[in-house]
Amino acid sequence: MAWVPDSTTAGYLGPILGTGPVLQDDQWDDFLHDVLAGVSGLDPTMVRPRWQVVPPNVPDFKTDWLAFGITETTPDWDPVIYHYDDPSGGYDLLQDHETVVLACIFYGPHCEAYASILRRGLFLDQNRAVFRANSVALVECGPFTHAPELVKQQWLPRVDMNITLRRAVRYHYNVKTILRSTGTISANRPGDDPTTVETTFDTANVEAAVPHEE
Repeated sequence: MAWVPDSTTAGYLGPILGTGPVLQDDQWDDFLHDVLAGVSGLDPTMVRPRWQVVPPNVPDFKTDWLAFGITETTPDWDPVIYHYDDPSGGYDLLQDHETVVLACIFYGPHCEAYASILRRGLFLDQNRAVFRANSVALVECGPFTHAPELVKQQWLPRVDMNITLRRAVRYHYNVKTILRSTGTISANRPGDDPTTVETTFDTANVEAAVPHEE
């Protein structure tokens, strides 16, 4: 079922194409890759998505490398919606935030050192400038968990660390500005009077309906 073009038509509204998070899917992964490689100092080719369609070979045991992947994304329960009026008829801006847990798994003889460099480096303001430019904030860097892996009858050093991020999400929807409204307001009389009072209204005549003092 296709989305309706705007709120003047009954049906389901989708976001305006081109709005929403600046980074999604592969672009979001690429962004995180560049931050992790840049702050840790690891060779960018040794910073790899944790889950790939065709997994590459595991690097040599003497090589330091990092696997990363998002394990959890939690959006806010109740977003904020603002309406903007403009010459095109107006639109709604929906904004909330989502909390992202990024798992970082360091391998190699210096895995703990690289985990330490990344963790400390993320607290430098200059290193977080790219976060601010993309509406992302650092919330927490978790503890180091030592979890060596047995690979080919050898223990491969490994340190795990979770990084918690928070980012803004904004979508625009074609909800048009209401230019005129008519209807009837039914209200109970005060006290024990069971009758109701009905008042019709028409926003086109609101000025005439308001009494003016002489």
